Amino acid sequence: MLDIIAQITISEVMLLFVLLFVLPTTTFLILRLRRYENLFGELPNTVGKKKAKPPEQPKTAPLAVGATAVPTDVFPYKIRAFLSSADKACLQAMREALGPDVEVFPKVALWETIESADKNPGYLERLHGKDYDFLVCDRKTGQPLTAVMFKPGRGRPTGAVDELKRICAAAKANVVFIDMLENYDAKMLKDALGIPDLNK
Repeated sequence: MLDIIAQITISEVMLLFVLLFVLPTTTFLILRLRRYENLFGELPNTVGKKKAKPPEQPKTAPLAVGATAVPTDVFPYKIRAFLSSADKACLQAMREALGPDVEVFPKVALWETIESADKNPGYLERLHGKDYDFLVCDRKTGQPLTAVMFKPGRGRPTGAVDELKRICAAAKANVVFIDMLENYDAKMLKDALGIPDLNK
């Protein structure tokens, strides 16, 4: 037995090692790679290449509770009523009460007349989503004179109005709050806005 072992050369040992270990291992790896390709497709060639970034998906706002994803090529929109009956009545009475030297604009966004001295996005964000019910401006200069808001109620949350009051107070913007009614008259609005009646 020792004589047989002594006669084995190094090259024969190497050949035996290849046959017993290297060849089965290589065969096993090839079979695994083929199985991977069958399951997941061809392996990416990453040798000498930088890893490519996946294409960015468009950012979409999170869906509200109970909402479902909608097709991107469908646009089921229509014109809605801009002013309620109370808005129309108040606007007409206010224009009559204030006369020709001013202009009254309904539904003006707060950020159109107020800005933040601090450019922090959080302060700017507070202005969005808040509107004056009416903005009274000088007809010649366009300068805002006063804002008119309906008092909380009828679905208008108190919290949103409270924050609007604090923002306007900080900006030294004049805001008057009136009751939401179905009918108004000029005298009622003059009294509410503190305008003297010159016809007395």
